[in-house]
Amino acid sequence: MLNFIFEALLLATVSWFYHTILKDDLLSKWFLFGYDHFGQYEDTWKEYVYKPVWGCQYCTSGQFALWSYLYFNEDYQLFYHIAFITLTTIFTKIIWKYLEQ
Repeated sequence: MLNFIFEALLLATVSWFYHTILKDDLLSKWFLFGYDHFGQYEDTWKEYVYKPVWGCQYCTSGQFALWSYLYFNEDYQLFYHIAFITLTTIFTKIIWKYLEQ
């Protein structure tokens, strides 16, 4: 269980790092590309591509958790998968609240 929590915290930290440090420096062209091609089109299918990859830190951490759970765990359990996504998103919210003041 401690490993479960640590992995969720790790993914939340990676999501914060991706959306703050890397967005401004190393990946600025990547985020500009995403906004130019997907971010300007609200209420279309492109918005559903934009948010999980570039636009929403909580959506990105949820996507990280969604796909990473399948890699981290050998035996799949739906309840724990949903809990892992939720815990990662909650940790992301906590990290953003305390580091972005």
